[in-house]
Amino acid sequence: MRLFYAVLLTAILSGGTTLASQDTQAPKASAKSLTNADVRDMLSTGLSQEIVIAKIAASTCEFDTSPTALKVLKAANVSDAVILAMVQAPTGSHRQDTNTEPSAPARIDCKHTDPVPIFSAPRTQTLNNSGSDSVEVFRLKCGDGITLLNPASNQGWIKIRASDGQVGYISFALVKYVASDQQGHANSESKKREDTQKANDNLEDCKARSQNEYSTKMDALNTMALAPMVRVAAASRLRQNLDAELRQCRSQYELRLKAIEAE
Repeated sequence: MRLFYAVLLTAILSGGTTLASQDTQAPKASAKSLTNADVRDMLSTGLSQEIVIAKIAASTCEFDTSPTALKVLKAANVSDAVILAMVQAPTGSHRQDTNTEPSAPARIDCKHTDPVPIFSAPRTQTLNNSGSDSVEVFRLKCGDGITLLNPASNQGWIKIRASDGQVGYISFALVKYVASDQQGHANSESKKREDTQKANDNLEDCKARSQNEYSTKMDALNTMALAPMVRVAAASRLRQNLDAELRQCRSQYELRLKAIEAE
């Protein structure tokens, strides 16, 4: 019995570790989201519940955790520890919303007319004037459109995504904020108000999605037969997940407001 509760707590803590990593790492686009069927398949092949829980914690997930789906899992002899890990795993679609790095549209500053090199990592100058562990990965021309990724998180060097999807690092001095869809046109005050209202609406939508996901998972948690201490710990972890998602909603909102002011 102690082992069982230990596994439950491990699942809870794993959920927190996964969430914490979401603030700095985006999930691989090529990774297939885990589903209820995947979990049943892994267990049916003889994998231990500890391995399955670890896989859930490390993966993008699209679990159906409705009460009906939980009953189906229970009928298929899926352990409570695994079901709890499924309930606490953020859904893949919501990870995509909250885990995507905050971004802002920009262009290569036209004061620099030569093709600008983009590097694999921020360059640090050494005594021989070479960048350590950073190589040129591609080049961009004056005026090329780019997306700044997490612009507030870097000093001197900033992560960007080119229009063709390539990602690299560039000196912050070589970029200029622009309006994403209105480049070359003056932005009126009415458009700024419209964009600000849209940002407000997006913030409320993000908060509502987070709250709805939290409520759904709390409802699912309440249907499970858990010891009081385990239930309290699981509910606390879900609340921490919600708080982190709401902070991410706010971060994206504030970044969008800065981009609107810069247009």
